[in-house]
Amino acid sequence: ASTASFTVFELAQYPEVLEKAQRDIREALEKHDNNFTYEAVQDMKYLDLCIMETTRKYPGLPILNRECTKDYPLPDSNLVIKSGTPIIIPLLGMHRDEKYFPDPMRWDPERFLNKNYEPAAYM
Repeated sequence: ASTASFTVFELAQYPEVLEKAQRDIREALEKHDNNFTYEAVQDMKYLDLCIMETTRKYPGLPILNRECTKDYPLPDSNLVIKSGTPIIIPLLGMHRDEKYFPDPMRWDPERFLNKNYEPAAYM
């Protein structure tokens, strides 16, 4: 529900993106005889970009908690993360970092179409 709400909020801010999303939905439904089916949703490629960008800007969880399962030597360092060490992955920070996503506070679904981001940073 949060992702849908944030997507609608962002679409309201960008009428040109809203128009593209509406066209994408109309074309997908027409292709499937105006039936809202799983296959029709799979054909809504631009809408998928909108949802991806929403989950980037507003991740469902701002952090991920993990536990190191084996000793991991950090590259170019003498440090080792020991097995059993709690690890925190800051999704919100990564998703809003200019190093990975240029102009990170701008909601831009086409960044995924144009590959204008660091793929390893998107979770």
